[in-house]
Amino acid sequence: MKGTKQYVNKFLQHILLIILSIVFVYPVLWMILVSFKNEAEFYTDPWGLPTKLRWENYVVAFRKINLFECYANTLYVALISIIAIIVCSFLCAYALQRIRFKTSKIIFISMVSTMVVPLQVRLLPLYMLLKEMGLISTFGSLILPYISSGIPFSTYLLYTFLRQVPSALDDAAEIDGCSKLRFAIQILFPLTKPGIAAVVIFQFMNIWNDLFLPLVMIQTASKKTIALGLLKFNEMFGRTDVIALFAALVIDNRCVCAFSEAVYCWSDCGLCQELIARCACTIMMRKRGLI
Repeated sequence: MKGTKQYVNKFLQHILLIILSIVFVYPVLWMILVSFKNEAEFYTDPWGLPTKLRWENYVVAFRKINLFECYANTLYVALISIIAIIVCSFLCAYALQRIRFKTSKIIFISMVSTMVVPLQVRLLPLYMLLKEMGLISTFGSLILPYISSGIPFSTYLLYTFLRQVPSALDDAAEIDGCSKLRFAIQILFPLTKPGIAAVVIFQFMNIWNDLFLPLVMIQTASKKTIALGLLKFNEMFGRTDVIALFAALVIDNRCVCAFSEAVYCWSDCGLCQELIARCACTIMMRKRGLI
């Protein structure tokens, strides 16, 4: 009887997972299929398969939206922002978690509490400040807000990852004459690759898909991001060239997926966990005088 219940539960779980997979995957698959149709096929048979693969739809999308420029602008803003976020948040998390001082908890709580303040609340003073600095319609009007809003969450995430690294590593490194900065860069940083990968993917997707901030800050066509470019394309050609819009959306989604896969492969989560286990075993053997 017990085995039958377990079988039924597993069967229902698999059915639920299949249904959820269809719900999430089918819209993306449908968008890809539509991007290869012409307008006549789209309006007469929107749910059917295309009669042939029309790659010219992607060429039209690149020409009308100027996707290369939008991609270059978005990648530039995202890479600069993510590098600054990783450096600042990792050093903050290291200082707050490994270097104990009286106000560390207060600083950590104050930093994390800023995450509850939405960007819309800070938008007006942020716009006025950037306008006084002469940064409106420049990449700086996007990079600086992304960095300031990304550091608290990234610090919190890396803080939790650093707690999983054995504190005995610090003592072993100090005995071997390793400085705190060298220990953080050469030992802790590789061990926290899964957390860093999570931060990179989250921040990249946030910057890549953000429309609100570029819509307010960017007033020059040559500085528009991919989200702003797709919005402008929808306003100009959304009713007359729907297929090209779908092709542009497919390219946009594939870029995000490719970047996420690359970061995941770089993180090599299994190797990082193995390194932590090896380091912990080495420390225990040293304490017991076995090595």
